[in-house]
Parts: sequence; structure tokens; C-alpha cells
Amino acid sequence: VYRTIGEVRATRFVALRNEVEGRVTAVGFVGGDKVVPGQVLLSLDVREETAQLDAARAQLKLAELRLQRIIELHADKMASSEDLDKAVADKAVLQANVAALIARIDKKQLLAPFTATTNLHTLEVGQYLSANTMITGLTGNGKHLWLDFDMPQDKANIGIGTLVGITGAGIKDGLVARVISSEPAINRASRSRGYRALLDDAD
Repeated sequence: VYRTIGEVRATRFVALRNEVEGRVTAVGFVGGDKVVPGQVLLSLDVREETAQLDAARAQLKLAELRLQRIIELHADKMASSEDLDKAVADKAVLQANVAALIARIDKKQLLAPFTATTNLHTLEVGQYLSANTMITGLTGNGKHLWLDFDMPQDKANIGIGTLVGITGAGIKDGLVARVISSEPAINRASRSRGYRALLDDAD
């Protein structure tokens, strides 16, 4: 039997950051909250983009009407192929503008990607955030945990599937994890190999 120290890790964790800058209009969680997939965690001001989107949609509507007229005139030999190509291109450009604005608006609302517990935060409504600001960390609430540990070079021959016992303050007796992966080589500096075990049904 060989004893070593391990580190418990969540199998799902993500550091949530905003992709675009903006002013905070709503914060949808409190630090330490449990959140569910699709829950709105943060909203940034989209008034400018919404106005631009309304204008772009109005322009697109006009472009669609113009294109329809050009198609009819072209069928009657009263509009050139060049006119038709330009009308088609104008509509395509406006469709792209609308799609880009919708995508920018979507990026100003951050949603929880999975069931998780949030880290603490210092966000406030009215606060201006630069792009790539750290919003919070999300730690998955699944029933599985990883246990990472190192074994010295002369003991580093554990096979995948090996069961390892876990002891410690507050841990019930008989808790067992199963080795699922290992580092491909011995670490030259520490002369040890890293392993990862999976702990199922970890309350």
C-alpha cells in the first residue's frame, strides 16, 4: 500500500468571460448560486444595437420589395441583368448586416452552459465592462469528481481501472475511486507520474 496526497477537481468547470464590451443592465445570479442551463447570468445594454437592427430590418424590407420589382421587370425585358444582380447583392448585404447585429446582441447576454454553482462576483448594474472581463467561474454540480494525484517513479505502474482508496477528515470509510487516465511520461523534475481517478456518486 502506498499513500499520497490527491487533489479533488470538478469534472466540469468554466471561467465565464464577456466577449464584447458594454454596460451591465442586469445580473441574474448571486455568488454561490446554483444555476441551470440557459439561465441568464448577465445582460449588457443593447439599446444602440436594437435601434440599428430595427433600421437594418426596415432597409432589408425595402430591398426585398425592390428586388421583387426588378425580378418582374426583368421577366418583361424592362430591367437589365445588371440591375437584377445589383438588387440581389443589395439584399444579401442587408441580410448579413441584420445577422451581424443579431449576433452582437446575443453576445451581450451570457447564459449558463450547464447546471453549476457560481463563484463570488463584484458585478453591479450600471458598471461598464471591457471585453474579456472575468464574470464568474462555474463549477458543475454533477455526481462525479476527479481525483488527481502523483506517484513516484518506482511506484508509477498503476493500470487504468485500478481502484484507489480515499481517506481524510470528514470522508466516510470505504470511499473508492477508479483510475481513468495517466500522464504519458514521468515528470523529469519531480520523478513522478500524474494520475486521474474518477469518483462516482460523490455527494
